[in-house]
Amino acid sequence: MIELRTPAPNWTFEDLDGKSYSLWDFRQKSHVVIVYDPNLSRKDRERWQTEITAHAEKWEWLRVKFIFAAKGPADVPPNVLFVDRWGTLYQRFALDAWSFAQLENEVVYYEARHC
Repeated sequence: MIELRTPAPNWTFEDLDGKSYSLWDFRQKSHVVIVYDPNLSRKDRERWQTEITAHAEKWEWLRVKFIFAAKGPADVPPNVLFVDRWGTLYQRFALDAWSFAQLENEVVYYEARHC
């Protein structure tokens, strides 16, 4: 498992609709939060997407893109990953132990330290 605060490989994840996303697609453009859950349901994705949409201005300002992935690399266990815009795995959360508030705090703290 990759250590925190180290460069992430160019992982590729696939969402519920079959669209593939590569980490390098976002490099130097935005932070990426990957909710990687092979058992992800459309209902959960819709619930989370509603939350993101309700606070879209905040996530846009923080330059955060979300990927709800159902498939990912074999060496990546299901969890929530925060990868910064430079491709560094900054934080990891267990699927059952994360919240949007935690993510926001991590991104704001990151920005405060790296601006």
